[in-house]
Amino acid sequence: MTGPISGSILAAFGDPGYASLIDFMPDPASLAALIGSAQFGLANFTGAPYDPASVVAVADNRNTNVAAWALKGIDARLTWDQALGEGRSLGLEIAGSWIDSEQRITAELPATQLAGTIFNPAKLRVRSTARFVTGPLTANLALNYTGGLEDRRFDEIRRLAPTATVDIGVSYTLVRGEGRDPGLEISLTAQNLFNEQPREIGQLGPYDTPYDSTNYSPIGRFIAFGIRRHW
Repeated sequence: MTGPISGSILAAFGDPGYASLIDFMPDPASLAALIGSAQFGLANFTGAPYDPASVVAVADNRNTNVAAWALKGIDARLTWDQALGEGRSLGLEIAGSWIDSEQRITAELPATQLAGTIFNPAKLRVRSTARFVTGPLTANLALNYTGGLEDRRFDEIRRLAPTATVDIGVSYTLVRGEGRDPGLEISLTAQNLFNEQPREIGQLGPYDTPYDSTNYSPIGRFIAFGIRRHW
């Protein structure tokens, strides 16, 4: 289930496909009934006292069943490993996905693009990793790429640029355990090394997050030290 108006509410006013969802002549009694049935009552963001006479339209964007949902995509992963001799090796990996998806709420409404819009998966995601091993030391370097997104909730479509973050990690085996023999390893990792911040988006209300929580993490640079013991 999802809201039938996934893009700009203002743009929906001029689209005949949404005509059945918009009441351009709401009466005070129906407005009072809507406010009374709302879980938290009326949320007035205008800064002025509520006046039923100033309400020009009511849009019904309550969740409804999706009539059709189409999804297609590609997942790919390539790896390369090379022994360098004397306990050393180099490994490279690149993995990514491309998806395209859309939904149609009813036969009267147009198809709505999902992939590549905020709060939906980005069309393109790629993670590339390099790993170097020399004796007890292992070092990793990873690049994470998230494609650009569109915010269609407003009359003018807003575009968010692609993002890239870097992760690094180093681990050292102090005691190498074979089979059931005890082992001990220490590690140091840094995620989002350059502290890339989420792309800011507009807010439709005071309770909206100012970023896309589906595609971005609010946690910036994260550094962790670990000790791993197994037996």
